Amino acid sequence: MFCIVCGRQIEDNSKFCPFCGADFENINGEKDGVLPGNTAPGYPAGEYNAPEYSANSRIESAPRPVQTQGQDKKAIHLTLIIAVACVAAFLLVIAPKFMGLQILPFDPFGLSESEEIYSGEIMFDDEDEVDEVYEVDEVVEETEEIDIEEDTFDTSVAPPELPATAEPDYFRVPVFDEIYASSTRAPMGSNSQITYIANHAIDGNWATAWCEGVPGSGIGEWIELKAAEVQRVSGFYILNGYFKSEDLYWKNNAVARIGVVTDSSDTVYQLEWSWGGFQAITFDSPIDTTRIRFVIEDVFLATDSGLGTDNDDTLISEIEVF
Repeated sequence: MFCIVCGRQIEDNSKFCPFCGADFENINGEKDGVLPGNTAPGYPAGEYNAPEYSANSRIESAPRPVQTQGQDKKAIHLTLIIAVACVAAFLLVIAPKFMGLQILPFDPFGLSESEEIYSGEIMFDDEDEVDEVYEVDEVVEETEEIDIEEDTFDTSVAPPELPATAEPDYFRVPVFDEIYASSTRAPMGSNSQITYIANHAIDGNWATAWCEGVPGSGIGEWIELKAAEVQRVSGFYILNGYFKSEDLYWKNNAVARIGVVTDSSDTVYQLEWSWGGFQAITFDSPIDTTRIRFVIEDVFLATDSGLGTDNDDTLISEIEVF
């Protein structure tokens, strides 16, 4: 069924219209279709005759919906946006042409090959006041072409040879292939596994050492390094004494004064009796030699260490020349 007031389709046997609120019982009670009072929203109070509707005209003749306030605001906003867009287009495109100005392309890094300066009336403002008006003619500044002469090289000519220079002494490491000793202490231990040969003085092992093999403290005994060719020597490092342990160090003799004999020199140097490690001896000037002999000139006696030992062996754990 359809509502006789608003013309909308509603459920059959409805007592009122859910859309316009019409009360069908009161309407049906009046044969002439008079509505009692304000029975439908949007209609003025009082009695009026309901219009007659046909099956084909109920929907077409229904009241039109009223435009809401929200729809009015949307229309106003759209109008404002269109107006602002028109003003912006006028200021950016149309106005500069009327003023005789030419718009340059955006080039923040100056990559264009040429630059055109605006022509027409240009006004310079100082604190919002017009001071002077200048007429500027159109000027075009173009990049200058510079001829660059490329350097040419004759690849057929070989580069000059640099003069040969001697290798600095500090880059050279003296090399001695052989080592000899005036005497060597006999092996010790249950199976004679502990030896004191001269090679122990250059093996890089602190726990081994060369020990002289004569009675007494070994003054006058020596070890000697030899090379097949002349070597330049600037000095030597020495691990003076028996460094297998600190206890054994103080229970054996150490060299107090050592003589250094080469092909062209014979010098004596004072050493220290110290558990501190290597001692460095530097010659007054580099020496060219094929051999270098280290001679025990004097010793620090183990009996003077206060450890109650009577050992009289003198040892050298390591010697390294430079």
